[in-house]
Amino acid sequence: MIHNFLVPFIRLRTETFLLYLLLSLTACGRQQDEAADQANDSKKIGNTQDGAQPANEIWLTPEQERLADLSTDTAGLNAVGDELVLNGLLEVPPQHYARLHAPIPAFVKSVRVKEGEKVSQGQVLMLLEHPDAVELQRSYLENSARISFLEAETERQEILAQKQATDRRTLEQSRADYRSSLALRASLVAQLQRLHIDPTRIDAKQISGEFPVKSPFSGYVTSVNAFPGQFTERTGELVGVLDLSHMHVELDLPEAHLSQVQPKMTFTFSLTRVSTQVFDAEIFSIGRELNPERRTVRVHGHIEREQDPVLRPGMSVLARIPLKTTKRLSVASGAILQTESGWVAFQKVAEGRYRRVTLNGAFMSGPFDVLGEGIEEGSVWVTKGAGRLDAHASAESEHADAH
Repeated sequence: MIHNFLVPFIRLRTETFLLYLLLSLTACGRQQDEAADQANDSKKIGNTQDGAQPANEIWLTPEQERLADLSTDTAGLNAVGDELVLNGLLEVPPQHYARLHAPIPAFVKSVRVKEGEKVSQGQVLMLLEHPDAVELQRSYLENSARISFLEAETERQEILAQKQATDRRTLEQSRADYRSSLALRASLVAQLQRLHIDPTRIDAKQISGEFPVKSPFSGYVTSVNAFPGQFTERTGELVGVLDLSHMHVELDLPEAHLSQVQPKMTFTFSLTRVSTQVFDAEIFSIGRELNPERRTVRVHGHIEREQDPVLRPGMSVLARIPLKTTKRLSVASGAILQTESGWVAFQKVAEGRYRRVTLNGAFMSGPFDVLGEGIEEGSVWVTKGAGRLDAHASAESEHADAH
């Protein structure tokens, strides 16, 4: 009876043991599969050591490397020309930029140009009108008539004085009146010429209050701040004209590099926002005054193609002044990238593994990129496809932040 009671208990213990054994074997199999998957993934990315992927590294499979089309170069000593990189602006001399105002308060009768239009020297830009212009011309005509009378009267008094038919005082008064009228005419002529009115062409029967605003030189209209019917004071700017025939580069030279730069040295520059096009220039003069805050000196450079339509005054530029050639640790051109955090490059540390390195003192020089401080000779760097690696790193960083 006792035996019959133990049979179900023994069967239950046996079934429990078999279930536990089955679960253990299943878990072991799963762990082995996961270990195999991890080993395969490690093999794909070329990881030769255990551990997680560093934040500043990019791991690629062979297929990803093939699609990235990467090329590398080994850092070594090359004959590289040192260069000085300076920031600057495109400017025109003050005498080639005119801000035109009304010579006297007047009404704008007509505007004949628009912003950006090319104009010639002496071209009428707009017409102004005011009764004061009429009064000025009337005064000139009256003065001219008085001068003719006084000239004849002075000659008559001189003849009478020779015959002792008049006193000396009358002659001197006549001469004084004549000289005073000549001085007044010179003043009126200057005022009329300032209004661009030719005194010799004033007709007493056709006096007009109109007078033009003319361009002082050939160039381009930069601004138009007038419209017909507007009343303008002498302080209000009506139109701006810019002569682009003498555009130049103004660079800020640090005090520490003053001894390295001399007049007649040639250099190249590119626009900060359009770095693909390079322009040639030559240093014309170096300023004598040091900016006390920035510790820089102004360098004036003449542009070889100063009338290139791409160039505009006020554009910021990046200039490169070549200095002496020396042996520098460098790689083939294409390794350096300019990013928001500065100059960076990608070092190949193993098969499929690339490290993003922030550079200090790096610069480009012709066919070579000098990687700067802390770079070891013999290290391998990406020279083709660095931009694609940087984009890949940014995508991975955004993906990591999202999770």
